[in-house]
Amino acid sequence: MPAGRPTDYTPEIVDKICERIATSEMGLEQVLEEIRLTDGYAPSSTTVYRWLESHKEFREQSARARRMQAELIHDRAQIDARTALIGVIEETIVDGDKTITKRKVIDNVQRSQLIVQTSLKRAGQLDPKKYGEKVEINTINDPLTELLSEFRREYQEMPKTEEPESEE
Repeated sequence: MPAGRPTDYTPEIVDKICERIATSEMGLEQVLEEIRLTDGYAPSSTTVYRWLESHKEFREQSARARRMQAELIHDRAQIDARTALIGVIEETIVDGDKTITKRKVIDNVQRSQLIVQTSLKRAGQLDPKKYGEKVEINTINDPLTELLSEFRREYQEMPKTEEPESEE
């Protein structure tokens, strides 16, 4: 294998990149680092971005991989939401010359919520049509909408004038 990072576009490396993206929660940099560790070489992220710009089939394959990654992240968020995140909290109390350590085993609900919310947000970023926040457009009290409505009313109320007949 030649030294340095490969810069030649090959379907094999593209397939490997897209497969790792689709089957993990990793970003591009992490995927490329993993490929470097397992295969000994991988293109730089700059090269990959250049390939995305110049190869339509790679753009489409990458978009499919990201949508699949969104599915994976969303599914894992559902599992995380149902799984307790058990932890131990230690409290140390100093009473004179005695030090007492109390331990409590609890479910860290706030941490679980953060993990689930972060996962759902990431899924929404990767596939906004399916997992993104629904945006509701409210045109009430919109000055432009009011102006357009007023114009329509005035136009409809205008007296209809008959056009003169043309002489032929």
